[in-house]
Parts: sequence; structure tokens; C-alpha cells
Amino acid sequence: MSTFSAKDGRQIEIRPAAIEDAERIIRFAKILFPSTDQVLTLPEEYKMTVEQEVLFIESYTNNPTALLLVAVYGNEVVSLLIFLSVAKRRKSSIRGNLALVCIPRFRVWE
Repeated sequence: MSTFSAKDGRQIEIRPAAIEDAERIIRFAKILFPSTDQVLTLPEEYKMTVEQEVLFIESYTNNPTALLLVAVYGNEVVSLLIFLSVAKRRKSSIRGNLALVCIPRFRVWE
């Protein structure tokens, strides 16, 4: 877990996602998907339940070649980072797919 100060002074916590984050991640996704065309999921396609989200989190938690981090402000997930190795060999396991997404009010383009 790590905490940092944003440019505007907000304290943001970055840590591995936990099962207890499932509902917060769903709320995050429902804000994110309609806000951009830079993600592969359309708002109407997102129908994740809390139970499904728990399984998703567990799939990353139990995978040594995957990483799922959340950025939390207050009690709200404001950003999500997903890394999943696509390599078959251990030495090349740093190769993979990376996704970093953030809700609009936490995007800073300066």
C-alpha cells in the first residue's frame, strides 16, 4: 500500500484490490465506461454483479503473473490498474497487457 498527494493536495491510496472493493469497483466502472471511448466495454455491456466482481478480483489475487491495483480517494475507487502477463516462460513474464483507467474528475492533463 502506498499513499501520495495529488497536485491539488488530495491523498490517494494505491494498493492491491481486495474482495471488499468489489462494490466500489462496480461503481467506478459505471462512471468510467460512459465517460470515454478509450475502453473496450460499452456502458450497456457492463452487467457485472458483486459476486462476479469478487471472482474477478480473486482471479488476479491468486495469479502470480497478474496485478490488480486500485487507487482510492476517501472510500471511492478513482483509478484501476490491471496487468496480466501473456508470456509462457518465466523469464519473459514481464511482457503482458496493461490497462490503466481513471474516472473523469481525477484525470489531469497538465
